[in-house]
Amino acid sequence: MGTSQNLLTLEELRPAGGWWSGVLFDNPAVWLAPKLTWCFTFNFAGVVRDHSAASPALTIEWVNLPVASWRDLAGHRASCHAFARPIEASISFFDQHRYDTIDLHVVKQRNRLVQAVAEVEGDLDGLGIEALRASSRLLFDGITVALSSPPPDVQAARALLEEHTDASDLAGYPRAGGYWFTPGSAG
Repeated sequence: MGTSQNLLTLEELRPAGGWWSGVLFDNPAVWLAPKLTWCFTFNFAGVVRDHSAASPALTIEWVNLPVASWRDLAGHRASCHAFARPIEASISFFDQHRYDTIDLHVVKQRNRLVQAVAEVEGDLDGLGIEALRASSRLLFDGITVALSSPPPDVQAARALLEEHTDASDLAGYPRAGGYWFTPGSAG
């Protein structure tokens, strides 16, 4: 449960953009083959409390969208009616506050920007907002390849990523035991 100082109201949430990204991961312990999922983060302007200030953010993670390319998300929807089954939604505000029901709609896309709408309900951790609708333009950050057996180099990681999305114009870089692919000159 949130303390009264860490509760939020809808009136305090002012949209401030955000970002979206992908992660290609696997989990052999539970027989999960490599899978590409998406994350959408809706940022809000800072909120001041007596003890500190924080910029809340609504994050929708582990979204599976049936698309052939990261450039083709427009028009797709995903929903979930129980936390982590499989999508997770939470608001960060001094702590993580989970939501039970999630509906995400990628309304349109232009290059790296998407217009996305998220609706969440079921304040599991007592943030103080039972239901929230967020709508923002989100900027594409890239795709992380984080497999249990990391590929030996960027080219091998790109080949694996290409099995899930078009990565032809994404530049690849080593990153913390995996690889990160971001728009730019292909590397």
